[in-house]
Amino acid sequence: MTKPTVIKKYEALPSLEKKILQILSIAYAKLTQTQLVDCLVSLNIKTENGERFDSGTKRAMFKLLRNALDNLLRDDLLNGKSRSVLVVNRGYIEILTRHLVAEKKFTAIAGILQKN
Repeated sequence: MTKPTVIKKYEALPSLEKKILQILSIAYAKLTQTQLVDCLVSLNIKTENGERFDSGTKRAMFKLLRNALDNLLRDDLLNGKSRSVLVVNRGYIEILTRHLVAEKKFTAIAGILQKN
């Protein structure tokens, strides 16, 4: 997929899916859902309807993520076919990371990942 196509696909995503891709594109390692939730909590990221990832049980937090992760898998933005190990499709990492740097969001997310 070409750079303009990836960016158009990215720009059309809901906010939560964008945040997930931002985190995963600079993680440089496979993350579990638990690690991703820790990042979402640390960055104070909420779902589209304003729900926080640090409220409720672990099961409830994963339920909040399920649709977003399924959408990213369906659209081939994440590798694999399951939510167990999360990694951005390798062909898109450089494009998404450059876009993230251009949006000046790289530093904040990178700092959170270093803590986890």
